Amino acid sequence: MNKYQEALDRMEETYYNLDNYLSAIKRFREDAETIRKLVKEHFEPQPYKFEELHEGMWVWHDKRKRCFRLTDAFIRVGTKYYRWLDISSGKLVQERFVEGQLFPLTKGMQC
Repeated sequence: MNKYQEALDRMEETYYNLDNYLSAIKRFREDAETIRKLVKEHFEPQPYKFEELHEGMWVWHDKRKRCFRLTDAFIRVGTKYYRWLDISSGKLVQERFVEGQLFPLTKGMQC
């Protein structure tokens, strides 16, 4: 093999290794961002949107400082509502949905 071919082979191998290195850095950055988002979701839970609510879902009500299980969520005459069973009174409670009040249960652990 001549010197030119050896040099070309080394350049090609270097390019291949560099490409793999850059791909690994990109994957590492993507994984780090995913982990960062998951940590933020856990330690800084975001409030639920109305569309995310469903029957049987446990939520933390930040204003009431209590958790409960939703029986349903619905829209009546353009207004959003949800209901839950108050275990202490045995009554079905219906409330108007307000943005920023219902959170994942982990929010309650911050109190």
